[in-house]
Amino acid sequence: MHIPVAKPMIGTEERDNVTRLLRSAMLSQGQYTGEFEKKLAAYVGTEFAVGTNSGTSALHIALLGLGAKSNTTVLTSALSFVATPNAISYTGAKPAFVDVGFEDLNISFEKLQETLEGLPDVVGVVPVHLMGVPADIYSILDWASAYELFVVEDSALALGTRYKTRMLGTIADAGIYSFYGSKTIVTGEGGMLVTNNEELNERMRLLRSHGQHPNHKYFHTTLGYSYQLSNLHAAVGIAQMEKIDEIVDRKRYVATILRKELLTMNNLSLFNEPEGSEITYFGCPFLVNKAENKHRVLSMLAEKNIETRPIFCVLPELCMYAENSVETKYPHALDISRRGFYISCAPTLTDLEIEYLIDSLMDVDQRID
Repeated sequence: MHIPVAKPMIGTEERDNVTRLLRSAMLSQGQYTGEFEKKLAAYVGTEFAVGTNSGTSALHIALLGLGAKSNTTVLTSALSFVATPNAISYTGAKPAFVDVGFEDLNISFEKLQETLEGLPDVVGVVPVHLMGVPADIYSILDWASAYELFVVEDSALALGTRYKTRMLGTIADAGIYSFYGSKTIVTGEGGMLVTNNEELNERMRLLRSHGQHPNHKYFHTTLGYSYQLSNLHAAVGIAQMEKIDEIVDRKRYVATILRKELLTMNNLSLFNEPEGSEITYFGCPFLVNKAENKHRVLSMLAEKNIETRPIFCVLPELCMYAENSVETKYPHALDISRRGFYISCAPTLTDLEIEYLIDSLMDVDQRID
């Protein structure tokens, strides 16, 4: 048995949509993109959705539209995929990192004020809902409002997660999703920006399409980008939207069973779930009891043909964002990065494969010193 870290739910609907599109020859632009945007907006509950060629490009233009630029600073989590600070940097702004809370993987609300003090020209904050787990977004919004900061939710890993009745990605000024092949729904590559702000929606549509005026072909009113979501990718996305409830329900079921059966392990532990959350996990995350045991744990799981991935990296340790005193400034992010990993939470996992994962993890847990 082999358990890959991600395996999307792909069926005949995706194939049929793509086949019809190939016969039409309308690969780049067409009706599928707009239809996908409408279906996604309706699902998450926003007025507008703007399709892009990746979650990273969606974040980039959202930040531009909300005021990130040269000589400004944007706060974000110290533990995330590198696309988050990269998108900030693309605008000319500087990312400033905030340590995470140890309980929930996400940006520490308590550390935000401390980080803000002394930083020049802070204009916004990008909380990351890492692994699909909600950041303390409502507290962050109240805090940001007091300082007149914009908030963009990086929900690349969190499509389908509800927090206190609302979908992640829809609570702040804007939110972004990714449809890369390991995400909740997939289009191969692709992303979406969602918002209830009509002016921002219009600005995003301008920026994603070379700054071209919507009613005047080849007349460009601002510097824009080639960030359009293709008709071909959107055709897959529409088919995915038809089964998104099934995908989300199955992912939650897999995570619930794993967490229930593995809660009593001695050397591998699970993260807390914030009260009021219904989490659609990107992957099921664990912490090894000691950092020095992590390599052994991952090796034993690999021997059982179970793929794993680390819980990303500490961004201020990367060469382009390198800082001094990382161990004292970001102790929680470092600890999670050194001890954390995740396994599949795919909607395609069978009950037999779930049982195999449980048995394997319990065996590994018992073999760790």
